[in-house]
Amino acid sequence: AMGDLAQQRLLGVEVQGHGALFGEQRITGDCREQRRWTGHSAAGAQQGTPHRIQDNLLARVPALALPMKALYPGSFDPLTLGHLDLIERAAGLFSGLVVAVLQNPSKQPTFSLEQRLDQIRQATAHLPGVSVGSFNGLTVDYARRCDTPLILRGLRAMSDFEFELQIAHTNRSLAPQVETLFLATAAHHSFLSSSVVKEVARFGGDVSHMVPTVVAQDLQRLFNPSIPSP
Repeated sequence: AMGDLAQQRLLGVEVQGHGALFGEQRITGDCREQRRWTGHSAAGAQQGTPHRIQDNLLARVPALALPMKALYPGSFDPLTLGHLDLIERAAGLFSGLVVAVLQNPSKQPTFSLEQRLDQIRQATAHLPGVSVGSFNGLTVDYARRCDTPLILRGLRAMSDFEFELQIAHTNRSLAPQVETLFLATAAHHSFLSSSVVKEVARFGGDVSHMVPTVVAQDLQRLFNPSIPSP
């Protein structure tokens, strides 16, 4: 029998910031309509966030990247530096990467879909070949619409692996042509989760080392309404 946690995940109830099967597409009905966010500099996008990809590597991405696209789904509520680390590494591995924000109608997110999309776009503006969209329904259906044969998932610890493996097997049973690729989270980001970030920010803690600058600013405004919006 399927455990309660796994059953919730299959029904689209996200736990600890991971969503692999369900979301809701509201912004774009077709992956091809997504706006592509490219560029070689993060200046103006997330000031103060260190680059984990060297400029010379970014310049050589077309020569190094596999000639295929990958899909990185999640709630990203909010985007963390752990998420961004995986996005940056995947941008160097594939010719294209679609970062897809799921909208779970059964949960109330901290940030609206539009806010999360904007946060990701700003944080990834320096990465060539990265596009941002949102979806509902099965992740594998969205992957097929986007012509992305790979679903990217991050692993922070062995506790992540058991669930992610179950989801990968489920996705493969639904769409045998779509594979799942696991990337290990960088060790210095392995403690990060969206829920941890929000808890720290809620009590006034410094989250600048946990999230991109744009997200840190949005969290400050969220939990300290006296800070004016830009």
